[in-house]
Amino acid sequence: MTVFLGSDNMRPDSAVTFMHDNQETTGVMLDETNPALIRARVQHRGFLDTLVFMDHDFKHSVTSVYAVDEERVAVRDMLVVFTRKPKVWGGMCRGMRIRCVFMRGCRCGFLDGKAWTGVD
Repeated sequence: MTVFLGSDNMRPDSAVTFMHDNQETTGVMLDETNPALIRARVQHRGFLDTLVFMDHDFKHSVTSVYAVDEERVAVRDMLVVFTRKPKVWGGMCRGMRIRCVFMRGCRCGFLDGKAWTGVD
């Protein structure tokens, strides 16, 4: 589940989410995808816009965030919620700036053996 919290200096053509059939090649650039395998196109625009989907039933991609004023940083705040443990501990999320929500007995690899302090 993804929930839009807000944005600043973001162009309206930014951060478009595409839902792809699982037959789509993983990691392919959007302009190289098979249009017949795109199942939906959505865009979070308003506060608390929410997208809920079965992660194992679809692949998904999101386009880049572009700045209206290129002198300033463009920001998009999202809440991403997983409803089950990751399939692979420390898998594709390793290295991302993510807080571990499995505070006690964490084995997910996000912490890399460090104590969780509740701050990034």
